[in-house]
Amino acid sequence: MIWTEKYGPKKIEEFVGNEEAREKIVKWAYSWDNGQYSKPLIIYGPSGTGKTSFIKTLSLSLNWNIIQSDASDPRSTEEIIRKLGGSSKDVFGSMRLIVFDEIEVGGDRGFISKLSNLTQDLKIPIIFICNDYWEQKLSSLRSQCTPIEFKSINKTAILKKIQEIANKEKITGDLEAIAENCKGDLRAAILDLQSSKGEIHVSERFKEQKIFQVLPKIFRNNLEESLKAIDSLQIDFDSLELWIEENIPRENINSKPLNERFENLVKADIMKARIRKRNNWTFLRYRRVYLGGMNTEDNNKKFVAYSFPEYLKQNFISRRMLFNAIKKTSLNLHCSRNDAWQTLAILGKKNVNKIEFLEEKERELLFS
Repeated sequence: MIWTEKYGPKKIEEFVGNEEAREKIVKWAYSWDNGQYSKPLIIYGPSGTGKTSFIKTLSLSLNWNIIQSDASDPRSTEEIIRKLGGSSKDVFGSMRLIVFDEIEVGGDRGFISKLSNLTQDLKIPIIFICNDYWEQKLSSLRSQCTPIEFKSINKTAILKKIQEIANKEKITGDLEAIAENCKGDLRAAILDLQSSKGEIHVSERFKEQKIFQVLPKIFRNNLEESLKAIDSLQIDFDSLELWIEENIPRENINSKPLNERFENLVKADIMKARIRKRNNWTFLRYRRVYLGGMNTEDNNKKFVAYSFPEYLKQNFISRRMLFNAIKKTSLNLHCSRNDAWQTLAILGKKNVNKIEFLEEKERELLFS
């Protein structure tokens, strides 16, 4: 399991840093719970400071129904707003919260302006999340929202957190260097700690290995060994992702590790998109860890004949269709894409074949 999830905060009191900002968000949420309308929020700040995870944890603690929209797809955003119909509560009486993540990289100025106008008419709690609050095209939103800044987490707080994790995992190493190098990004610090297992002062050059030698290590070894194997390859991450995607079904003997592995593959793809959209190569380390995080507790011990991804173009088309099916499910169920994927896996082929908003090819692809 990826340590950012294993040791991620389960309660709002467990978050590190940005106490003042978190307190403001809690007060805003409580005002909605008490029937008092409050302006939408824009929560901004650098990556790895807990913006999105805090919102999700707070919503869970309040029993709110969180609806997260991909701001990079204006059509999905408008569809969500249309379906909500302006009601702040769902049919079960739970408060609805709409979260627009990465708002500065999605849509053009016209879309942002339209979104600003729509949110004025909706009496629903709305939160926008971005890195760059002063992005020019967000000007219309800034005038309609209350800004809350999440700042980089200080080195002392990061060091304390990764020391707790290191103690639980019984590992040692230069934790000071990890805390220093992450530049206030706690998520990056935890991923660095896991990928190095505390041995960041050791530098080794591994001999180049062939992909067929490396795949079993990626699927069956711990994260540290998996990342070493990945670093020994002389192929790019795009090609490696195709290899992993092609062979996940062959490696799996039941649905649990299949779900976990595809979740990490989706996250790796999200990191790739962030690198492209923001031209921020910090996300490369996240992508590397998610691609390496294919080990599960229920690993296959048998020999697997791994397959070469011969039709790269077809693989690309299939992946787009798979992601599109998950996206449609996410939109219709008002849930995250990870939850949508898990729901489809639980429903099974027989029930998924009855879902009308999925095309026949998409349904076939989900269980091919």
